[in-house]
Amino acid sequence: MVHEGENCGFVSLWLGNFESEAQLDDYLNTVYWDFDNETEMEFQKKLSMLLQPENAKRPIENAFKKVYDESYNQFEYDFAMVFDEDFMERVFFDKASNSTSALIGKHSWYQTYKHEFIALLGETLTKAYNAVVLIYDYRYNNSVKHIRHERFEIEFMGAVPFEKIPPITYKSL
Repeated sequence: MVHEGENCGFVSLWLGNFESEAQLDDYLNTVYWDFDNETEMEFQKKLSMLLQPENAKRPIENAFKKVYDESYNQFEYDFAMVFDEDFMERVFFDKASNSTSALIGKHSWYQTYKHEFIALLGETLTKAYNAVVLIYDYRYNNSVKHIRHERFEIEFMGAVPFEKIPPITYKSL
């Protein structure tokens, strides 16, 4: 089944290693069928590269084939999930780090979940990463934890509670 794990109050974390920021973006961005410049056959050819033969027996495979009639997303496909991209943050670092604080410290509301991720993962990770993906209001709990492609890899690290900090409002004097 496709996991639609929205759950207000949780943030899910993936860490990875990519060759470039462009490669990370290509992996995370949804690809839309360009009706003006692309035939259905051309779009289906691109889509067929996504649908891996080794996944043919996954229960969710047919669901994805139905969902991906006009667009697809490699990250969602790999981790068997669907989410609202508006709730995703991503960062690519030129230099990999194994510090949990350094990796998540550039994100929204990080001060409300930083300690939970440190408690879960430790401050020093066993491996260095150069890419971070966070999805807010989403509690991923599917069985797919690690994806390795030819030129990059990404793994799910966990989901922890977080609290949205209200925006600062200034009163005029």
